Amino acid sequence: MKTVELYTRPGCSYCSAAKSFLLSRDIVFTEYNTAQNEQKLKQMLREPLIKSKMPLASQVFSDQDELLQA
Repeated sequence: MKTVELYTRPGCSYCSAAKSFLLSRDIVFTEYNTAQNEQKLKQMLREPLIKSKMPLASQVFSDQDELLQA
């Protein structure tokens, strides 16, 4: 089974939508609140799949493949 990670931040409607998407499809995931976990924020920003220079949230990764980016 693939590992799915969801990086979120409070008040992010895209994050809520991504979480709802995963839940509606019974996809098991681990959620990381980047506002509370600086290490995960730094990890998210280091991911080579991120092409934007802008910090983004509601990023979903499955075994290091990006599934969804809002």
